[in-house]
Amino acid sequence: MSLSTWLRLFSYLIPISILAIARSVSAQLPQTKLPEDPCVQLEACADRIANHIRSVKTEPLRPLVMVLDFSNHNGYKRSILGVAFADRLAESLGSRGAGFQVLDREDIHRYLRKHWLDDEELRNSEVANWLADQLHAAATVQASLEILPDGQLKVLIKVFGLGPAWFTEGRIGLTEDMRSMFEETAPGLERPPDEIGPEPGVFGLHDEGVSMPASACIYCPAPEYTDLARKAKYSGTVKLSAVLGVDGRLSAIKVVKFAPFDLTQQSIEMVLNWKFKPCQKDGKPVPVRMPVETTFRLY
Repeated sequence: MSLSTWLRLFSYLIPISILAIARSVSAQLPQTKLPEDPCVQLEACADRIANHIRSVKTEPLRPLVMVLDFSNHNGYKRSILGVAFADRLAESLGSRGAGFQVLDREDIHRYLRKHWLDDEELRNSEVANWLADQLHAAATVQASLEILPDGQLKVLIKVFGLGPAWFTEGRIGLTEDMRSMFEETAPGLERPPDEIGPEPGVFGLHDEGVSMPASACIYCPAPEYTDLARKAKYSGTVKLSAVLGVDGRLSAIKVVKFAPFDLTQQSIEMVLNWKFKPCQKDGKPVPVRMPVETTFRLY
């Protein structure tokens, strides 16, 4: 198997400060105040959702409810309007929390940033269920926004995790400001890789004089799918940073991009068994830190 199948070379690893990691996604968004009509409609949706949750016999008795960012039906992107609607719905549900609790939205965003999960992955119900398990939520609220031919905005809400999936919807008069928010993509949740400090004796792949032999990969089998990932029909990548030693083995592995369903650990365990021709500097083998990527895709 060629090296290019499993390694993607990046120009640089971007450092990030602890402050930037902790920064709230909400703080990156413009201060938005929704008009009265969507607020009224979201309040009505919150009433229906709250009544549904209370009508289901659950264990625990006060289930934790997770509200995900709304996605745009057209293109499925995560828009500023979708984030604002999800924030408002979560707030409204929280005020009706007799019989259930609502997970803090920033706790969700913080977890997604830490593990570099994106909105596209969360549209997979199995991934959303996995996330709910990680955050100890019993129920998940997903929603999509769609502009109808008559100019109204359709909000379709799905609640799952408490028995069969349950749906409700609302119709909202669309203002020009709301249309602009609908069309503007919200800031991404993904974070740049962690900063890697000085490593005496270890070179960078792009350092002067450092080269990697052609067809450097001697033994690079793909990591196996976990049963959960296969059931979810999950596709994605795990991005790592590792030191390729003069013995052709990878070590000092750092996770750059996480994947759910234990696929990150699967990747780490597999790449520790990979074997390469070592990198060289001025004709001599040297240890080099380099990016490594494993891809999971069902065909």
